[in-house]
Amino acid sequence: MTLPFQLVGVFGDAPFEGNPAAVFLDAQQIPEDAIRMLANSIGGTAVAFVLPPSQAGAVARVRTVLAGAELEPAYLAHTVLGALHALVETRRLAPDVGRSLAVEVTGTVVTARLERRTDETTSWALGLDAAASQKLVPDIKALMKATALVHDDFELVLPIERSHPFLLIPVPKRESLRRITPDGRALVAYAQARDVQWLAFFCVESRSPLRIAARVLAPTSAMSEDAVTGTLHAALAPYLVANRVIEDADGSVSYEVVQGDRFGRIGRLEVRLQKSGKTVSNIEIAGACRTWIDGTHGAR
Repeated sequence: MTLPFQLVGVFGDAPFEGNPAAVFLDAQQIPEDAIRMLANSIGGTAVAFVLPPSQAGAVARVRTVLAGAELEPAYLAHTVLGALHALVETRRLAPDVGRSLAVEVTGTVVTARLERRTDETTSWALGLDAAASQKLVPDIKALMKATALVHDDFELVLPIERSHPFLLIPVPKRESLRRITPDGRALVAYAQARDVQWLAFFCVESRSPLRIAARVLAPTSAMSEDAVTGTLHAALAPYLVANRVIEDADGSVSYEVVQGDRFGRIGRLEVRLQKSGKTVSNIEIAGACRTWIDGTHGAR
């Protein structure tokens, strides 16, 4: 069996930038027992299997598998956008710019809008539901042990908060992000004790315009660290408003995110939201997609 396949960089518009998503098109041809074997053959990259939709109005159904395990919707932003890019690139979809498309993912439906298309890239905005977070009393010493950071690497003016599956951890500068050296066992224990899967470290690099740098560790996942994490901003955007990092007047607000230094390639996305006091709604993450590899995958 020969299957059409693309490796797409999501949240990057130059070659080999962004977060890679492997996309198998026409995945209805793949036997169920081969889905996880194929995903395992790709290694530490999340794999999107694109299937015909089962719900009226959806353009596709996307299953995302990483290291043999199907992922929850909280992790699926970049694979959904990678799948849509591949569908457009291969002319299976031909949406007009500005058109919103519904995609089924793991028991829910998400909506993405095509914002721009060039010969090499597509750009999309994906809607997210705002996620609440709660303050917790962190064990800074344990976190220092798990990351090799020192006390001055934590921005203690802002709280550490939990919004499942993320722990939101502010640091003062990008250099602190670069210094993180995970101790795998200690980090897993720290995450499990706080009922989170991903530890999202971030700093405010610029306030006008607002730019956030981030690094997201995934100690309980097969990939250990995420290159660019779109769904993080369902929690981080409300956090930034609630803690007065975003102090703009009510209405439309946006900020830029850079992530991916650890991988030697930068990823960029824009976060947009509607602000009313400390209430956040209509969150969107927006960024470009570009095909890295376009070909076929042979399977027997």
